[in-house]
Amino acid sequence: MKLLKYGNLEVIAGILVWHYFSASAIGAPIDFVNFIVLGFAVASIYLADRLLDNHFDGGGGGRHQFYAAYSTMLYALVLLFGIIGGVVALLFLPLSTLWLGLGLGAAIGFYYYAVVYKKWLPFKEIWMSMLLVAGVWLPFLDITNLQQVTLIGLEYAIVVASMFMIVGKEHQLKTINWGQLTGLASGENLQKAAMVILGVVALLILLVPALAPLKPLLWQIGAYFVLFIFREKLGSYNYRLLVDLGYCSVLIGIHLP
Repeated sequence: MKLLKYGNLEVIAGILVWHYFSASAIGAPIDFVNFIVLGFAVASIYLADRLLDNHFDGGGGGRHQFYAAYSTMLYALVLLFGIIGGVVALLFLPLSTLWLGLGLGAAIGFYYYAVVYKKWLPFKEIWMSMLLVAGVWLPFLDITNLQQVTLIGLEYAIVVASMFMIVGKEHQLKTINWGQLTGLASGENLQKAAMVILGVVALLILLVPALAPLKPLLWQIGAYFVLFIFREKLGSYNYRLLVDLGYCSVLIGIHLP
C-alpha cells in the first residue's frame, strides 16, 4: 500500500494522458508501444529521482522514511523498469526514435549528476519538467515545425507551474540559490508565480487561433486555480496528489464535443 501511496503512480498516469493528448493535438498516430516505453521510463526515472533526492537531502516526512526503509527494493524496481522499457524500445521502436531516446537518456544522466548530485544548477524541478515534456513529445518530435515548438513551450510552462505549486506548498526551497532574490523565496510567492504563468498560458490559448488544439489544457489550468484557492485547507500530500492528478483532467476536454 505504501508503494501505491509514494510510488508516483499518479505522475505516470498524468504523463501518459499528456502523451495521448499531445499526439491528438497534432494528429499524430497513437502507438501503444510508445505508452509502454514511456510508462516504464517515467516510473524508473521518478523512482530514481526520489531515491537520490532522499539519499542526498534526507528528510523526516513519510515519503522520505518510505524511500529510506525500502531503498534496496526500490533500486531493484528502477533497474527492472529500465530493462523492460529498454527491451521493448529496442524491439519495437524505429531507429530514429531510439537515437532521440539515447540523447534524452544522456540528458537525464547529466541531470542526475549536475543537478541532483553536484547541485551545479539551482531548482531541479525546472530541469525535471524539461525532461518530462521531452519524453512526452519524443516519438513525434519535429523541431522544424513552429506549431509543435509553440505547443511544447506552453506545455512546459504548465509543468513548471505545477512544480512551483508543489514546491511552494511543501516549502522545499533549500536547494534553490535565489541570490539577492530572497523576497521571492517563499512558498506563497512561488504558488502565486505559478498562477501568473497559468493565467498567461490560458490567455494565449483562448486568444490565439493557432493554439486551439491546446484548449483541453484549460481544464487542467482551471483545476489548478481551484486548488490554489483552497490551498490552505489541503495537507501537503493531498495537495501534491491533486496537482499530479490534474494532468489527467485534459481527458475531459479531449472527449467533449
